Amino acid sequence: MKRSMDIENELKRAIELHQNGLKKEALAMYRLIVKQDPCHADAWHLMGLVAFDEGRLAEADELVTKAVALAPDCVLFRTNLGLILAESGNYEKALDEYLGAFNLDRNCHEASYRAALMYQNLGMNEDAFTYYEKTLVLKADHAAAWNNLGNLAMEFVRPEEAFVFFNKAVEIDPGFAEAFNNMGCLYLKLNRPDDAIPCFEKAIDLLPDFYQALNNLGNAHKKKRAWNRAAECYERALTLEPGSAETRYSLADVLRSAGLVDEAFSMFVETVDIKKDHGHALQQIVSILESWCDFERYEHYRALLKRLALKAMEENGDCPEAPFSCLGRDEDGEYARRVTAYWSDQLQDFIKKLGLVFQYDGNSEKERITLGYLSNNVKNHPNAHLVLGLFNCHDRDRFSVNVYSYGEDDGSDYRKKIEADSDLFRDIRDMSYVDAAQVIHTDGVDILIDLTGYTLGSVMEIPALRPAPVQVRYLGFPGSMQASFFDYFITDRIMTPPEDQVNYTEKFVLMPECYQINDRDQKIAPTVYTRADFGLPETGFVFCSFNSAYKIDPVMFGAWMDILKDVSGSVIWLLRENPHMETNLKAEAARQGVDESRLVFSDKMPKPEHLARLKLADLALDTRLVSGHITTSDALWAGVPVITKRGNHFISRAPASILTHIGLSELVTESLESYKNLAVSLAKEPGSLDALKKKLEANRETAPLFDTARFVRHYERALTAMWTLWMDGKKPEMIVVSTVD
Repeated sequence: MKRSMDIENELKRAIELHQNGLKKEALAMYRLIVKQDPCHADAWHLMGLVAFDEGRLAEADELVTKAVALAPDCVLFRTNLGLILAESGNYEKALDEYLGAFNLDRNCHEASYRAALMYQNLGMNEDAFTYYEKTLVLKADHAAAWNNLGNLAMEFVRPEEAFVFFNKAVEIDPGFAEAFNNMGCLYLKLNRPDDAIPCFEKAIDLLPDFYQALNNLGNAHKKKRAWNRAAECYERALTLEPGSAETRYSLADVLRSAGLVDEAFSMFVETVDIKKDHGHALQQIVSILESWCDFERYEHYRALLKRLALKAMEENGDCPEAPFSCLGRDEDGEYARRVTAYWSDQLQDFIKKLGLVFQYDGNSEKERITLGYLSNNVKNHPNAHLVLGLFNCHDRDRFSVNVYSYGEDDGSDYRKKIEADSDLFRDIRDMSYVDAAQVIHTDGVDILIDLTGYTLGSVMEIPALRPAPVQVRYLGFPGSMQASFFDYFITDRIMTPPEDQVNYTEKFVLMPECYQINDRDQKIAPTVYTRADFGLPETGFVFCSFNSAYKIDPVMFGAWMDILKDVSGSVIWLLRENPHMETNLKAEAARQGVDESRLVFSDKMPKPEHLARLKLADLALDTRLVSGHITTSDALWAGVPVITKRGNHFISRAPASILTHIGLSELVTESLESYKNLAVSLAKEPGSLDALKKKLEANRETAPLFDTARFVRHYERALTAMWTLWMDGKKPEMIVVSTVD
């Protein structure tokens, strides 16, 4: 056996070879050393490091474990064994080694830092936080520890702390690209894209190939609706990670938002090809196929999406189904309630972590109740069309009216009128949801009325923070939010019979007449259109349905085709939303034995002109699972009767209530067969249809449906009852509104 001095000299030469990149030669010498001295812990350790460098993790584990066995008190050996175990994904064993190393040397900041990382990987965030703090006591300029503390503060939803930690990290290391990226993510999470963008840009300046930062920069531009800039970021990110399903999805989402739906659809399909269980891409595919009336492919992808959504909810994951999208996809509404409840539970868990609780002062001396209307649709939008007359009709001796808009300002007359009719109008679009909630609370809003719910572009974090003592759901989302942060739901007995209360977390406010407000002053253009203007036949019966394409399901479309076959020379007039819809419905008509020319499509028009052209139709046919809400009242305002089939849930019952409260309940049917029979009989009996139209014309002026002021008086009774209950310290309860004199 060689003398100890000779072995140590050989070890030094081997280490030099290792450091110079001659790993093969170094490894050969390490092996000779352990052959000569099997208890040489350093040589076993160094052999393990060579194996680790070359990616042979199992071998590295075995070799360094041997070194630790020979020298159990060596901090370096235990720390490096932890590195190998962590790289292998064995976080629990790695943690044991790091803790062991730290217990041997309480000044070893590296062991403490590594232990914190393992705690974080294992989801033991409180312990991770403690060990990062220990690390910083030992090494205050440990930038990575400050950065990771920031990430944990984000997990704990402590944004102010997180900003302090990230700023400390970049102060220590101005080139710390990851910390800038994380800071941007925090700003974006707080709905502050303008602050997020410079952070992501700095991260990319420091690290041009920083894929995640590029992707996040795209997200920030998307939040600002800067579609071209967002697309550029995603495209650049894809050059770095061409196989990224997430970036491909984000790019497709931007393309769809920019109106490039065909290109977006192809990319969503590519995303699913890359990642079969990409639920959000499936959701987009289903939504597009729905709008294209592509019934066959829709059913296929819908089944895949539902399966993934159910799995996600069972495993407490990210549910790809959106509450609004699935409201009308099942007849009983049970699946939609489950999805909505899951979304609300996730949101409430997140808000709870913020720890922000508003205090309310009940002031019985207040002369007026302050109402706050919250919406992202204060623009040329169907919901704005409905509520246009609401704000001006409020009794200003009893109520003050605030409007909080977080959607785009389209400069339309609708927005201008709502602004003018408000006592206080605030554009909170660029505020974080925390700041927006704070503003609502500071303004002293007593009753917050949300007009959106889980619809496109909504920010439910604002009402979830409960900035007002009483919170109400109205319009927008046609169903229960399944959330504790809404107290009341404006409805009526037809929409929600009292026995349906068990399916709602909000207490019913049962209006005495139709729950849906309508604008009595909405204008119909004076233009006198002819059938020829829209390609309609000069003679023959004209059915119409100007509902959105996604509402047309194959069952109801089949019923429409049966009606056309029974009414000779008739046509159905539909809204053209996209070329695919027209092509697919014409093909389906032909498949069912109906000449495709009997389907007439027209493009969207400004509301007054649309109402004027509606007069050309003889009879409107409602959709089934998702019925026409404002579409129904529009047809009636234009003088066109509507036939509906009463459904089983809120979203499919609106026309039943609307027709009843304009005195035309005879047009509400209870089965598809009676729906078809009624449509055919009215088309074949001109006298009966004329009588209906005359009745509609008379009732339009006298029935409650279009009496905006009457609706508001009923509604104000409900608001007063809500406020009285709260002032009396009582919990929300069902409110049944009596009719005004």
